[in-house]
This record gives sequence, C-alpha cells and structure tokens, in this order.
Amino acid sequence: LDYCSLFAYALLPNHYHLLLRVKDNIEKGSFSRQFGKSILSYTNKINLRDNRNGNLFLSCFRRIKIENEEYLKRLIFYIHHNPTKHGVVDDFRNYMYCSYKIFLSDKPTNIERDEVLFWFGSRDDFIDYHRYLHHEDSIKKLTFKEDLM
Repeated sequence: LDYCSLFAYALLPNHYHLLLRVKDNIEKGSFSRQFGKSILSYTNKINLRDNRNGNLFLSCFRRIKIENEEYLKRLIFYIHHNPTKHGVVDDFRNYMYCSYKIFLSDKPTNIERDEVLFWFGSRDDFIDYHRYLHHEDSIKKLTFKEDLM
C-alpha cells in the first residue's frame, strides 16, 4: 500500500467501505488517480468475466476527514457492523469479507492492526467495543447528509 494505510474494510455485494489514511508524502491528487485506476481495473475484469459493459458503481468514492478518536472507533465499528445492518449476515463477526477477524488474528496482514488496537486500548477492548450496538446517528451527523451505505 504505497499510497495509503488501511485500517478497516467491509466488502458487500452492492457496496464497500474502506477506512484509509492517505500518506502525507503523496502528491496531491495522486491517491485519487491511483484509486480510480484500481476501480477501473476491477470493473474491466468483472465486465470481461460477465460479458457486460459499463460502470459497476453509481458514483465516485467519497471521503471524510476524521478528527477525533471516539468518532474513529465508532466508524470502525460501523464498517464492521455493515454486513449485519444490510442483512448480508446475521453476525458480522462471521463475515469473511470484513476486517473484523483480522484484529483477532496474529497472522501477517496489510491492515494497520497494531495501531487500531492501540486506539481501542487492547484486543480485548476492541472485542468488547464490537459487542455493543453503537448509535448510528452519532456517526451520520459527522459524515454525509445522506445515509452511509
């Protein structure tokens, strides 16, 4: 990950969430271009595989600036909980396309696991935080006017 650091993700059938931090030494606009190339490459592979044409995603990616640690923790929970929120699985902790289980493992990863666990205090505190449903409204008011998917 030359352009950014990855902290959390959830890949759902119709959308995805990524929590990234763009590295400070990156030229302005280069991350957006690189990310756009990745999405285009993915779209081309799916179109070729499924013998189709056109966009896979309705709109460009959106980004928000995170300015406090409590909001950051709630956002990580929100991303992990998203597969359950949208009815993809009953329990997000069992969803294989979400970063939650990576934080419980010691296997090598590209996720900034140690930094995220530090924000929560410990692995046990991370697990405890994810046991409780956190109010989505406290996240929405800090992000976009429309519902986060």
